[in-house]
Amino acid sequence: MLRFCSVLFLLLLSAPLWATPEVRRFDIELAGMKIGELTATRTRQDTLTHYRVESKVSLWLFVRVNVHHIQTSVYRGNTLLSSTVQTSSNRGDFSASVTWNEKHYDVKVDMYKYNNESVITDPIHFNAMRLFFDEPKDIKKALADSYGLMAPVSFLKNTYYEVDVRGERNKYYYKDGKLYRANMDNAIKNYEIILRKEEN
Repeated sequence: MLRFCSVLFLLLLSAPLWATPEVRRFDIELAGMKIGELTATRTRQDTLTHYRVESKVSLWLFVRVNVHHIQTSVYRGNTLLSSTVQTSSNRGDFSASVTWNEKHYDVKVDMYKYNNESVITDPIHFNAMRLFFDEPKDIKKALADSYGLMAPVSFLKNTYYEVDVRGERNKYYYKDGKLYRANMDNAIKNYEIILRKEEN
């Protein structure tokens, strides 16, 4: 028994240690009514940082619309290694990926009414998933993961950050470096992402 405990202790010491995940929970609202939830998670392991953003939305737009959206990304230090997006909805299943291949990022996007197969040559240091954890101070461009595009970031009216994704201007509001609200510009319906009160 003593030998077993000693071996177990050594195994625990040699195993990779995962830090406790940081979790942020948000409600998704349309015209003041809750239509879904979003959970953002960040986990650090050695030199890698893992992000996961999952949202579920259900609303009535002439017909019932259900959307399940999962995004993941991995950074080494401050450089993005990979980003994936998986979306399931009444309109079908869609996906996007941005993957570093030692020389550039391979971009493959197959979303609703939007496709993009291209490359990004410059290193990426900030993507949309990080907005749930990091105020984008001094950030000029961020990866819009679902589109595989670098989107300009601006700090406007000394109040909010605007990320312009193909003409859709999303606004992010921070207090003490923590995201508490985002206004999302959408071609069909604008909506808000609001930090839950227990998370404040």
